[in-house]
Amino acid sequence: MTKVKGRIEEVLSGKVGGIVFVQMRGMTYARTSPRKRNPKDWSESQKAHRSRFSALIHFAKKFKRKVIVPIWNKAALNSQMSGYNLFVKTNNAAFDAQGQLADPGSLHFSQGPLLLSYQLKAKLNAINPQLIDVSWKNQLQGTEYDTDSLMTVIYSGDTFSDPEDTGFKRRDEQVQLSLPPDSGLDPYIYLFFYNKKQEIYSNDQTFCLGAS
Repeated sequence: MTKVKGRIEEVLSGKVGGIVFVQMRGMTYARTSPRKRNPKDWSESQKAHRSRFSALIHFAKKFKRKVIVPIWNKAALNSQMSGYNLFVKTNNAAFDAQGQLADPGSLHFSQGPLLLSYQLKAKLNAINPQLIDVSWKNQLQGTEYDTDSLMTVIYSGDTFSDPEDTGFKRRDEQVQLSLPPDSGLDPYIYLFFYNKKQEIYSNDQTFCLGAS
Protein backbone atom coordinates (compact mmCIF):
# COMPACT_ATOMS: atom_id res chain seq x y z
CA MET A 1 0.00 0.00 0.00
CA THR A 2 1.35 3.44 -0.96
CA LYS A 3 1.07 6.38 1.47
CA VAL A 4 0.13 9.68 -0.17
CA LYS A 5 1.58 12.85 1.37
CA GLY A 6 0.60 16.48 1.00
CA ARG A 7 -2.70 18.19 0.26
CA ILE A 8 -3.95 15.41 -1.96
CA GLU A 9 -4.71 13.41 1.17
CA GLU A 10 -7.37 15.95 2.10
CA VAL A 11 -9.44 15.38 -1.02
CA LEU A 12 -8.87 11.83 -2.27
CA SER A 13 -11.02 8.96 -1.08
CA GLY A 14 -12.51 6.07 -3.00
CA LYS A 15 -11.62 4.46 -6.31
CA VAL A 16 -9.87 6.21 -9.20
CA GLY A 17 -9.21 3.95 -12.17
CA GLY A 18 -7.49 0.86 -10.83
CA ILE A 19 -6.38 2.57 -7.62
CA VAL A 20 -8.32 2.77 -4.34
CA PHE A 21 -7.61 5.66 -1.94
CA VAL A 22 -8.32 4.99 1.74
CA GLN A 23 -8.34 7.51 4.61
CA MET A 24 -6.78 6.01 7.76
CA ARG A 25 -5.41 7.70 10.90
CA GLY A 26 -5.27 11.08 9.22
CA MET A 27 -3.38 9.83 6.17
CA THR A 28 -4.43 8.75 2.67
CA TYR A 29 -3.24 5.38 1.40
CA ALA A 30 -3.36 4.16 -2.18
CA ARG A 31 -3.61 0.51 -3.15
CA THR A 32 -4.43 -1.48 -6.24
CA SER A 33 -8.11 -2.27 -6.65
CA PRO A 34 -8.69 -6.02 -6.37
CA ARG A 35 -9.54 -7.71 -9.65
CA LYS A 36 -13.10 -8.98 -9.92
CA ARG A 37 -12.77 -12.73 -10.05
CA ASN A 38 -14.58 -14.82 -12.61
CA PRO A 39 -16.28 -17.84 -10.99
CA LYS A 40 -14.53 -19.95 -13.64
CA ASP A 41 -11.22 -19.05 -11.97
CA TRP A 42 -12.24 -20.64 -8.67
CA SER A 43 -10.77 -23.99 -7.70
CA GLU A 44 -13.04 -26.85 -6.63
CA SER A 45 -11.92 -26.26 -3.06
CA GLN A 46 -12.82 -22.57 -3.27
CA LYS A 47 -16.22 -23.39 -4.78
CA ALA A 48 -16.94 -25.88 -2.01
CA HIS A 49 -15.87 -23.39 0.68
CA ARG A 50 -18.09 -20.69 -0.84
CA SER A 51 -21.05 -23.08 -1.04
CA ARG A 52 -20.53 -24.23 2.54
CA PHE A 53 -20.22 -20.69 3.90
CA SER A 54 -23.30 -19.58 1.96
CA ALA A 55 -25.35 -22.44 3.43
CA LEU A 56 -24.14 -21.62 6.94
CA ILE A 57 -25.06 -17.95 6.57
CA HIS A 58 -28.50 -18.89 5.22
CA PHE A 59 -28.96 -21.18 8.23
CA ALA A 60 -27.94 -18.44 10.68
CA LYS A 61 -30.31 -15.88 9.16
CA LYS A 62 -33.29 -18.11 9.94
CA PHE A 63 -32.46 -17.92 13.64
CA LYS A 64 -31.44 -14.28 13.91
CA ARG A 65 -34.59 -12.92 15.56
CA LYS A 66 -35.55 -15.73 17.94
CA VAL A 67 -32.16 -17.26 18.77
CA ILE A 68 -29.23 -14.97 17.96
CA VAL A 69 -30.63 -11.65 19.19
CA PRO A 70 -32.04 -12.84 22.56
CA ILE A 71 -29.41 -15.48 23.37
CA TRP A 72 -26.17 -15.15 21.39
CA ASN A 73 -25.93 -11.37 21.56
CA LYS A 74 -25.77 -11.75 25.35
CA ALA A 75 -23.21 -14.57 25.08
CA ALA A 76 -20.96 -12.39 22.91
CA LEU A 77 -20.96 -9.31 25.16
CA ASN A 78 -17.45 -9.96 26.52
CA SER A 79 -15.98 -11.31 23.28
CA GLN A 80 -14.46 -9.65 20.24
CA MET A 81 -17.25 -10.77 17.91
CA SER A 82 -20.96 -10.21 17.44
CA GLY A 83 -23.58 -12.70 18.56
CA TYR A 84 -24.25 -13.48 14.90
CA ASN A 85 -20.60 -14.29 14.19
CA LEU A 86 -20.33 -16.34 17.39
CA PHE A 87 -23.37 -18.39 16.36
CA VAL A 88 -21.89 -18.98 12.88
CA LYS A 89 -18.47 -19.96 14.25
CA THR A 90 -19.94 -22.31 16.84
CA ASN A 91 -22.16 -24.12 14.32
CA ASN A 92 -19.61 -24.29 11.52
CA ALA A 93 -18.66 -27.93 12.27
CA ALA A 94 -22.21 -29.20 11.63
CA PHE A 95 -21.98 -28.53 7.87
CA ASP A 96 -20.08 -30.62 5.32
CA ALA A 97 -17.98 -29.41 2.38
CA GLN A 98 -21.07 -29.22 0.14
CA GLY A 99 -22.93 -27.01 2.59
CA GLN A 100 -25.30 -29.73 3.78
CA LEU A 101 -26.29 -30.11 7.42
CA ALA A 102 -24.31 -33.30 8.01
CA ASP A 103 -24.33 -33.47 11.81
CA PRO A 104 -27.36 -31.97 13.60
CA GLY A 105 -25.87 -33.22 16.86
CA SER A 106 -23.07 -30.65 16.53
CA LEU A 107 -25.46 -27.69 16.40
CA HIS A 108 -25.89 -25.35 19.34
CA PHE A 109 -28.76 -22.95 19.96
CA SER A 110 -27.80 -21.57 23.35
CA GLN A 111 -24.64 -20.34 25.02
CA GLY A 112 -24.20 -18.51 28.28
CA PRO A 113 -22.93 -18.45 31.87
CA LEU A 114 -25.95 -20.08 33.52
CA LEU A 115 -25.14 -23.54 34.87
CA LEU A 116 -26.45 -26.53 32.89
CA SER A 117 -27.91 -29.13 35.24
CA TYR A 118 -25.94 -32.24 36.15
CA GLN A 119 -26.72 -35.64 34.52
CA LEU A 120 -29.13 -34.16 31.98
CA LYS A 121 -30.76 -36.98 29.97
CA ALA A 122 -33.42 -37.25 27.27
CA LYS A 123 -34.92 -40.32 25.56
CA LEU A 124 -38.16 -41.41 23.93
CA ASN A 125 -40.72 -42.93 26.24
CA ALA A 126 -40.76 -46.74 25.97
CA ILE A 127 -44.57 -46.91 25.82
CA ASN A 128 -45.45 -43.75 23.89
CA PRO A 129 -42.70 -42.72 21.40
CA GLN A 130 -44.33 -39.31 20.99
CA LEU A 131 -43.27 -38.46 24.52
CA ILE A 132 -39.75 -37.55 25.63
CA ASP A 133 -38.57 -38.43 29.13
CA VAL A 134 -36.18 -35.77 30.40
CA SER A 135 -34.35 -35.87 33.73
CA TRP A 136 -31.45 -34.16 35.49
CA LYS A 137 -29.96 -33.53 38.92
CA ASN A 138 -30.46 -30.11 40.48
CA GLN A 139 -27.23 -29.28 42.27
CA LEU A 140 -28.60 -25.81 43.10
CA GLN A 141 -31.53 -26.81 45.32
CA GLY A 142 -32.82 -24.18 47.71
CA THR A 143 -31.50 -21.26 45.64
CA GLU A 144 -32.98 -18.79 43.19
CA TYR A 145 -31.85 -21.14 40.41
CA ASP A 146 -34.66 -23.53 41.37
CA THR A 147 -36.93 -21.40 39.20
CA ASP A 148 -34.78 -21.48 36.04
CA SER A 149 -36.95 -22.54 33.11
CA LEU A 150 -36.21 -25.53 30.87
CA MET A 151 -36.02 -24.52 27.21
CA THR A 152 -36.05 -26.68 24.07
CA VAL A 153 -35.38 -26.60 20.34
CA ILE A 154 -36.47 -29.72 18.42
CA TYR A 155 -35.17 -30.81 15.01
CA SER A 156 -37.50 -33.22 13.24
CA GLY A 157 -38.26 -33.92 9.59
CA ASP A 158 -35.77 -31.26 8.41
CA THR A 159 -37.62 -28.65 10.49
CA PHE A 160 -36.45 -26.77 13.57
CA SER A 161 -38.86 -25.57 16.20
CA ASP A 162 -38.53 -22.13 17.74
CA PRO A 163 -36.98 -22.02 21.22
CA GLU A 164 -39.78 -22.93 23.61
CA ASP A 165 -40.23 -22.48 27.33
CA THR A 166 -41.52 -25.88 28.46
CA GLY A 167 -43.06 -24.50 31.64
CA PHE A 168 -40.89 -26.82 33.74
CA LYS A 169 -38.36 -25.54 36.27
CA ARG A 170 -34.91 -26.70 37.32
CA ARG A 171 -36.38 -27.92 40.62
CA ASP A 172 -38.64 -30.44 38.82
CA GLU A 173 -35.76 -32.77 37.84
CA GLN A 174 -37.99 -35.24 35.92
CA VAL A 175 -40.47 -34.19 33.21
CA GLN A 176 -42.14 -35.37 30.01
CA LEU A 177 -42.18 -33.38 26.77
CA SER A 178 -44.01 -34.03 23.50
CA LEU A 179 -42.56 -34.40 20.03
CA PRO A 180 -44.14 -32.29 17.27
CA PRO A 181 -46.82 -34.10 15.23
CA ASP A 182 -45.52 -36.10 12.24
CA SER A 183 -41.98 -36.16 13.57
CA GLY A 184 -39.45 -37.78 11.27
CA LEU A 185 -36.90 -40.43 12.09
CA ASP A 186 -34.08 -39.67 14.49
CA PRO A 187 -35.28 -36.33 15.85
CA TYR A 188 -32.92 -34.22 17.93
CA ILE A 189 -33.70 -32.21 21.03
CA TYR A 190 -31.58 -29.33 22.33
CA LEU A 191 -32.06 -28.60 26.04
CA PHE A 192 -30.95 -25.56 28.04
CA PHE A 193 -32.04 -23.34 30.91
CA TYR A 194 -33.09 -19.72 31.06
CA ASN A 195 -33.15 -17.43 34.07
CA LYS A 196 -36.04 -15.05 33.39
CA LYS A 197 -35.14 -12.64 36.15
CA GLN A 198 -31.52 -12.14 35.09
CA GLU A 199 -32.10 -12.85 31.38
CA ILE A 200 -29.17 -15.23 31.07
CA TYR A 201 -28.94 -18.63 29.42
CA SER A 202 -26.97 -21.85 29.88
CA ASN A 203 -25.12 -23.76 27.20
CA ASP A 204 -27.31 -26.38 25.56
CA GLN A 205 -26.99 -30.16 25.40
CA THR A 206 -28.10 -32.20 22.40
CA PHE A 207 -29.74 -35.63 22.29
CA CYS A 208 -30.58 -37.77 19.27
CA LEU A 209 -33.90 -39.46 20.09
CA GLY A 210 -33.85 -42.05 17.30
CA ALA A 211 -32.30 -45.46 17.01
CA SER A 212 -29.15 -44.32 15.19
